[in-house]
Amino acid sequence: MIYFLSLLLLLTLPFQFAIPFPWVGDVPLARIIAATIIGLFLIRALFRRSFRLPEPVFVGLIGSFLFLSLASVFWASRYDLAIPKIVFFLNLFPLVFVWHDLSERHPEKLRSLCFVTAIGAAGAAIIAIAFFVAQFFFGVSTTYHFVLDRAFPFFLGHDFSVLVREYPSLLVNLGGETVLRATALFPDPHVAAYFFGLSGFLALGLSRVCGRPVYLWLAAILFLADLLTFSRGGLVGLLAGSAVSIIIIASGSSWPIKIQLRTAILGGTMLLVFLSPPVLNRFLTSFSFTDTSSTERIMLWKEAVGIIKENPGLGLGLGNYLSTVRPLYDPEAPFYAHSLYLDIAAEIGLLGLSLLFGVFFWIGRRVALTRRSDLLAAPLAGAVTLYLAHSFVETPIYSIHVTIVLVLYFVLALSLGRRPAW
Repeated sequence: MIYFLSLLLLLTLPFQFAIPFPWVGDVPLARIIAATIIGLFLIRALFRRSFRLPEPVFVGLIGSFLFLSLASVFWASRYDLAIPKIVFFLNLFPLVFVWHDLSERHPEKLRSLCFVTAIGAAGAAIIAIAFFVAQFFFGVSTTYHFVLDRAFPFFLGHDFSVLVREYPSLLVNLGGETVLRATALFPDPHVAAYFFGLSGFLALGLSRVCGRPVYLWLAAILFLADLLTFSRGGLVGLLAGSAVSIIIIASGSSWPIKIQLRTAILGGTMLLVFLSPPVLNRFLTSFSFTDTSSTERIMLWKEAVGIIKENPGLGLGLGNYLSTVRPLYDPEAPFYAHSLYLDIAAEIGLLGLSLLFGVFFWIGRRVALTRRSDLLAAPLAGAVTLYLAHSFVETPIYSIHVTIVLVLYFVLALSLGRRPAW
């Protein structure tokens, strides 16, 4: 049951719809499935009186990060704002223990989890590209309102779709022309960029391990959708991830000639898209200090740094950043420091940020040790680099879609050098 629910969770991840609950509001289906998986796992572990833990260092780092997040409620000025984020962490991050135990007992099931993730993500990418193309036939306004008025209320729920309407970011100005971004059913183009990019590297990893060209096609679709989100952070992340992946491949194990050729064609095509004027110009504005979005982000960073200087050790408490810097804002407003590292440091201190860095440093060490022996090491490193690079300007850790895929990458990192041939 745990395995099939995990497949369902990952396959339907980009197609979430909200279920209303009394006194709670709309709850995404993924969170309900994840809670059920974790509950069943705990019950089974109690009956078996054993389960297979990951490496002690990883357990210590991720466990300490979660414990510090939980403990932060005691020094948060508003514990009611801390609790929802604590529940979010406890709802998703324990999946790493579930899937690690599953992969240790049945290694082939980890491949299936990766496969359904790539398939579901590619389906969402096709929808995103279709919406993007549709605006050139039906008009930007018609397509935009179809997504906002018809699709979002069902998939995001009434409350969240209203919030998206109040803080719209689905449109972008390219050379004086307004264009609808390729975001599929995601409420934010940056979340879409994270999801498509991470899933694209996952498909690329499957192609390298399994040697099947279908995975390269999935990767091509996902990377194209990523580019068409026109997320500047996403473009920077994709470029950084690709560079790291290429470097590791060049310094690590060999790749069959056929796969090398197909990957070169994929890379060349994506490069042509990247160098096209709309995408390239959007990328170059990331480094412009005259751009309004960039100047506003720099102001937010300075404000966050000031908060961190006042509360360096343990921070303000999870969820309390907004209430401190903007006490008159609605607690549901999507306001944050626009940097994962600044948000974490502001809310759970430099200690919490150090623990988070420790998790990624551990993954980097695993990649370094297995880059010559495990074909999955390079794409995994590319995906993690994409996440870290994009996170300089966004805070994805509270996104259901991004965090669940990240947890799957944690499990893959644990499997490096130990996974039987797929």
